Amino acid sequence: ARSQSLTVRNFSPLDGPCAPANMASVVDTLMFVDVDGVLNVGIRDDDDSPVLLNQACIDAVTGCDDPELLDQCGSSIARLMAAASRLPDSISPGDTEICPVLLSRLARIIRAAGDGDRCSVVLSSSWRHPKHTRRVRCLERQLSKCLGEHFEFDSCTELTFEVTAGERLQCIGDFVREYCAKQSVEALRVLVLDDFFIASLDGLSPQANEAATESAAGVEAHVRRCAPEGVEIRAKLIHCYEEWVTSEGVAVQAGAGLSEEHVWAAKHFLTEEVVSPLVNKPRMLDASSLRRAFASLSICWAGLASATPLVAMHY
Repeated sequence: ARSQSLTVRNFSPLDGPCAPANMASVVDTLMFVDVDGVLNVGIRDDDDSPVLLNQACIDAVTGCDDPELLDQCGSSIARLMAAASRLPDSISPGDTEICPVLLSRLARIIRAAGDGDRCSVVLSSSWRHPKHTRRVRCLERQLSKCLGEHFEFDSCTELTFEVTAGERLQCIGDFVREYCAKQSVEALRVLVLDDFFIASLDGLSPQANEAATESAAGVEAHVRRCAPEGVEIRAKLIHCYEEWVTSEGVAVQAGAGLSEEHVWAAKHFLTEEVVSPLVNKPRMLDASSLRRAFASLSICWAGLASATPLVAMHY
C-alpha cells in the first residue's frame, strides 16, 4: 500500500541470461510490526500495566520528594529513570506514544525491503484491534512523512487477543501459512519486529505440542516451519527487549525499541539474496558467459556514471 518510486538495486554481473540457475526470480517479503516496545519504550512494572517512557512521565517524577508516593511507587520510578538514562534517544516527546527516532528507524527498514508490490507490512501489534483505529491512522500518517510517500499497513494478523509471547508468535505463523496458501510463492523472507510483551524468549512456545524455544533462532525456525514444502523461506527476528540490573540493585525489563543495531541487522537480512530450493547446483559459466557478464557490467557502470540527476541512496 505504498506508492512506487525509483529504486537503484544492487547490480551483479551475473544478472540476466548468465545468472546462477538456482537464484529465486521473485521473492515475497512479510514484515510483521509490533508497536509498543518497538516504536516506543515500555517498562515492565510489577503487577501493573507497563510504564511508557515519555517526557511527561519523566517530568512528573523528576525531583519527587513525596514520601507516600515514593513508598508506593519508588521501584517504578527507579525503573523509569534507569530506562531514561540508558535509552535517552528513545524517549517519546511530551505525552505522546511514539518516539520519532524509533519511527524513522522503522522507515529505513521499510525502504530496505524494496518493491512494494512484493512486500507486505503487517501490523501484528494489539493496535490492530478496531478500538485503536484512530491511533493506527495517526501512526500511518507519521510513517508517510518519514518515508516521503503514502503509507498504510497492508494487512494485520488475526484479531485474536494474545497475552503471551507464544500466542503472538502463533498469530504470526498462522498468517504465514495463510499467505502461502493464497499466493503463488516461490521464495519468502519474513522479518518480525517485536518485543513479545516485554518478555525474554526463555520457554516461549507457540503451540502446546511444540517444544519451547529459548532463542531467536528457535523463533525463526518455527516461522520457517509454517511455510509449505517447495517454498524457500528465510526468517529473522528483531527482538526489541532488554533487561538489566541498576547499580542500586533494581531489575529492569523493557521493550526497548528499535536500536541502530536492529536496523543494521534488518537491512542486512532484507538485502541478502534468496536461493531457490528447486535447483541445488549453480550453472557453470563458460568463457562466453563470463565475457557477456563483464560486458553487461561495463554497460551498467557507464549508464550510472552518465545518469543525471543522481539518485539519492537510502540509509
